[in-house]
Amino acid sequence: MGSFAQTNVLKGHGFSRASNAEKRGWALAPEGCFSEISLALPHFAIGESMKISILRRSFILLTAIFLLNSVPCHSQVSAQYRDCDQRAHSQAEINSCANDEDARADSELNDVYRHLLSVAEKEPRATAKVKDAERVWIQYRDAYLEAMFPAEDKLAYYGSKYPSDFNIVRASLTREQTKKLRELIKQYEGQ
Repeated sequence: MGSFAQTNVLKGHGFSRASNAEKRGWALAPEGCFSEISLALPHFAIGESMKISILRRSFILLTAIFLLNSVPCHSQVSAQYRDCDQRAHSQAEINSCANDEDARADSELNDVYRHLLSVAEKEPRATAKVKDAERVWIQYRDAYLEAMFPAEDKLAYYGSKYPSDFNIVRASLTREQTKKLRELIKQYEGQ
């Protein structure tokens, strides 16, 4: 391998490893397995109008991503929740709507779970496996919620909207699990 001072022209790029590093004040990779790789990048001339265009597009993209991530996914909440949330005039009412949404999701899960157990009875050892899976899922759900809201004093840290955020995330996780239990029902029913 060559030394740092050696000029290695990278094929197809037309720039020298050492001279580009010197011009830009960048370091070269130390001798060894990566010594032929330049840490210097070619400099491209970009006009002011191109820079402004790139900045505008970046701003629009980041704004769109922010807005899409800040809006709750309506496929994860029921029409009853959306209606309740629209009528709510205080954080306490919003929290109540979210609590009701969590209760609806949990009730649906329990109904589907009971149906799954009745269908799984036909398969040897299936009932025990389904119960084990549900027990582990509950542990996962609780751990996930703790990871989402790790602060010790949750109301002090997350504020008055913590109960609604917590219940909506929990309802979303519960609905996902309900879908998975329905898939198991189809499997046991042979569909």
